[in-house]
Amino acid sequence: MKNLLSVITISFASCFLASAQDAPEQAVNTLETIRSQFPSAQDQGVGKIGTEAQINLPEGMIFMDGRDGDKLLQSWGNLPSEMDAIVMPVDASWCITFQFADIGYVKDDEKEDIDADAILKEKREAQEAANKQRVSQGLGKLEIVKWAVAPNYNPSTNNLEWAMLLKDSQGIESINLETRLLGRRGVMNVTLLCGPEQFDDLKPVLKSTLEGFSYNKGSTYGEYKEGDKLAEFGLLGLMGAGGAFVIWKFWKPICAGLVAVGIGIKKFAGRIFGKKNEGRIS
Repeated sequence: MKNLLSVITISFASCFLASAQDAPEQAVNTLETIRSQFPSAQDQGVGKIGTEAQINLPEGMIFMDGRDGDKLLQSWGNLPSEMDAIVMPVDASWCITFQFADIGYVKDDEKEDIDADAILKEKREAQEAANKQRVSQGLGKLEIVKWAVAPNYNPSTNNLEWAMLLKDSQGIESINLETRLLGRRGVMNVTLLCGPEQFDDLKPVLKSTLEGFSYNKGSTYGEYKEGDKLAEFGLLGLMGAGGAFVIWKFWKPICAGLVAVGIGIKKFAGRIFGKKNEGRIS
């Protein structure tokens, strides 16, 4: 079963700054270059997210399958991780990852029990344990600073959302905006990875992007049938909260996946876009 909570911390910088007059040409060249290393990259149409869902690709965005998405994140300095797809702008200055967890149908009867303070405390305790493993692998520690968005659940869309502000050992901050899209057979873990300075502008972009997301026929939350597999926990478990069982079963396996990239994206941009654009990296 795929890891339930995939928390990947990335500090982003713009890969290049193109003027308005050369932006269209630059975008085409960038897409062609990305495709040379990531064959699944596409900039239009419908992207298949594993076997459970799909997304109508917004204009100006690139879609890649899970294999290429993982390869991309590793090129930024992340450890290998399981994912089903990634969506990003052509300048690769931020991204949205998609990862389906086939844990079964999650009941939303805990929506009134979400305690943001208690959950944050549990996450910080889990991060302390994760940092020991990070250090053992030569990685710097990560600190959960605060909520950027307190946990909240929308019963009309069956979406659970929260965002954490994190800081690495060098003082570089980044934000993980987590969205859990409940489905019939499990949960789609959606993570917006961006810098704090991008966050306010990207929240509506994430919302509009997810308007193009849909579970395949037969996989939507509303198509649950008696006898379907039920998840072993509720909404609190999706946030890594609600007791030692959840912390042990789902946080421990992903400790190695927590990583801060820092300037890794700049090094990636230099390799992908070539020396011609390296001077444009801010």
